[in-house]
Amino acid sequence: MQRSENSCKLICIRSFHGEYDRDYSLWRLFLANAIIQLMGKAITKTMRQKIFESDSHRCLICGIGAGETYPDQPRRKARLTLGRLVTDSLGGSNDAANLRTECSRCNEPAKEVVARSESAAEILPKIRNLSKAEKIRLLSWIERGQRERDTVDRLFDQYRSLPSSQRDEIRVNLQQTLKQTNG
Repeated sequence: MQRSENSCKLICIRSFHGEYDRDYSLWRLFLANAIIQLMGKAITKTMRQKIFESDSHRCLICGIGAGETYPDQPRRKARLTLGRLVTDSLGGSNDAANLRTECSRCNEPAKEVVARSESAAEILPKIRNLSKAEKIRLLSWIERGQRERDTVDRLFDQYRSLPSSQRDEIRVNLQQTLKQTNG
């Protein structure tokens, strides 16, 4: 007798509670299938950490780092998560090649529509005021679907990972260097 998936789940649940002992083999089959499905979908802690590290603990869309405040929302700190290049609904997988670091704001654009109400009509004049080099840089980000990080961005990432005393040393050194070049 062939059973539907829902009736199999019901039998398995009842088996778990001590009923339908004769259907124990169905319970084992259901449990094995569930484990296989979950293993294929699970993102391990190690995988998550490797992706965050490869992306320098920064959102690949807007460039914000973990714990930094958003320029337009100074009381809100960025929280990083993993996003998919191809979503689950479009058949995307949890393979590392399909995952990237995103802040919660970029990861959930539908929730941010109300908070970020700027329109193209408001943004276009700001874009027109950019220099040609800035326009080229912005266009490359738009075409790639993520912000490109330059040497200064990467140095700041490295600086952030240093202990406090070493960050102070770099800050003081940089201040002195700038005073010497200006004075």
